[in-house]
Amino acid sequence: ERCGFLAAIIEELLIRNREATRLQQEQEEGATRPPGMQRQAFTLSMLEIVEEDVLRDLFRPNNDQFSEPLEPLKIRHPDQKGAIVQNLTEYEIESIDRLEELILKAF
Repeated sequence: ERCGFLAAIIEELLIRNREATRLQQEQEEGATRPPGMQRQAFTLSMLEIVEEDVLRDLFRPNNDQFSEPLEPLKIRHPDQKGAIVQNLTEYEIESIDRLEELILKAF
């Protein structure tokens, strides 16, 4: 059994998303869908703030002398809704197992 409040919330969101996908498929076959049920995409990125102006993408391997230089991470504020981190790796989450796998990969 999984523990943790965040894991429980994410698992519930994924369950609801699967239900919305099922209802969408039924609707395409002629059934009606309840209002407010839309399929959503869930993604995960992991960022470490090393110093005030140094960011590290936890899903990227560390640069070494044999790899191509990676695009630097940059914080952008495209609108009033918040900030985004440009060049940050992002993975789609389809299941709680995939979430756990990615978290382990980051550390």
